[in-house]
Amino acid sequence: MSRKFKVCGWILVALLLGFGPSGPRPDPSNSPWGRLLGPFAGLASDVQLTRALRARLDGKQALALVRSQSAIQLNPRSVRPWRELASSMAMHLASIAREPDPQKRLLWLQAGLDVAEHGEASVQHPEDLAFLQGLFLFAHAERQDETPWPGGPKALWTEAAKCFERAERGGHPRARTMARFARQQAQQAAD
Repeated sequence: MSRKFKVCGWILVALLLGFGPSGPRPDPSNSPWGRLLGPFAGLASDVQLTRALRARLDGKQALALVRSQSAIQLNPRSVRPWRELASSMAMHLASIAREPDPQKRLLWLQAGLDVAEHGEASVQHPEDLAFLQGLFLFAHAERQDETPWPGGPKALWTEAAKCFERAERGGHPRARTMARFARQQAQQAAD
């Protein structure tokens, strides 16, 4: 075995055991794959997200969802895999272009909101996922005829405002403006 090969092998072992450059790393504690991959878990998560996007573009929605979920398992502290899965559900699968049945669109929207809310407990920046939930509700409130939200447009805008306010408490820079706008829209919808 050549000396170069041995050195590369020991470097790889050191990286896998956690002796590497310091800095933010994914928290692999919730995932056996994350523990196995160590500092490479974030990269593996990004690869899975790319594969999920490819599957979605190929029309393989179930496969895309499974790959997005595996990306979360690889890097549960990162906002990106949670955002991608939630967005796929709440925006892509809940769109009128994708799903003609309004009740199914509502279920997809609620599923996306649930994923993002669940992710808030795991990620480093939960305010980003709270803001994202507000954006989902905002988008569906703008297209109020497409999503049969219980309580109608006023309830959609009110829920969006609550999400933006939660994001504001977490320190999201644009949340205050969006919360104010959503509250105004809720008031106008009530009038």
